[in-house]
Amino acid sequence: MSVDENSLDGINEVECMKDSLVARGIPKNAFILDGKGFRALDAVVRATNVYDAHCYVVISQKFHCERAIYLAEHLGLDVHDLIGFNAADATSNMAFLTYIREYFARVKVFIDIFTGKESRSRENTDTEPASDVAKPYTTREEKGNLIIYTPNYASIDLVCGTMPNKTDKQVIFCVEAAFTGELLKEFKHSNILGDHVSRGTRYKGTGCRRNTGAFVYYGGKWKFLYKDYSKEFDVAARNGGMGFCQEMMIHKGKRINASSG
Repeated sequence: MSVDENSLDGINEVECMKDSLVARGIPKNAFILDGKGFRALDAVVRATNVYDAHCYVVISQKFHCERAIYLAEHLGLDVHDLIGFNAADATSNMAFLTYIREYFARVKVFIDIFTGKESRSRENTDTEPASDVAKPYTTREEKGNLIIYTPNYASIDLVCGTMPNKTDKQVIFCVEAAFTGELLKEFKHSNILGDHVSRGTRYKGTGCRRNTGAFVYYGGKWKFLYKDYSKEFDVAARNGGMGFCQEMMIHKGKRINASSG
């Protein structure tokens, strides 16, 4: 059971955990994905009351395991023989904030038990809730240990000078890039490194010798080009397409020397 709250923008943590374990040999049909594990309390309550798990192993850092098992055993849940498997502790420079947070979290454990705090949601999300939103818009393909998600897009464009709105249902996949020549307070097409086509218009950008390749899209098809791509930019512009140039690293299965182009 992969449990989390899926609160990070653009990151489906329960899917990431599943994909990581599948890549290590765990059968992909062995998972329950729960995107409603807002807190340890929610995770243990939902494990038993929603998914009918009464005996299980908690896998997390030691302090998380201790807190989750204590909650499960003192909230009146029908559980027995709970075990904790302690993962390695965090070692980053910000790890100390995790331990400071844990002191307050442990105090809240007793408050939750004393006040009879309940889980925020009793909804069964075993149908992979967070990924349900993305499923109509993506195709998942597995090649060995590599998992590839391909957007099922209707069009591709290079949007300049503005950020897409999260509420825009027409945007299903967004990649942020900043090919700028210098830092300016206002946006200018001339400040983008290299010529580019945005929404059917070709713009002159700042010259960049490292831009040896390009990506263009028009007429419902996309392609990567190496070195000679100026004419394709004109074609993309005439057909209401898009295009931008960038440093080509691999072309036709061969690595390109970036310094020499």
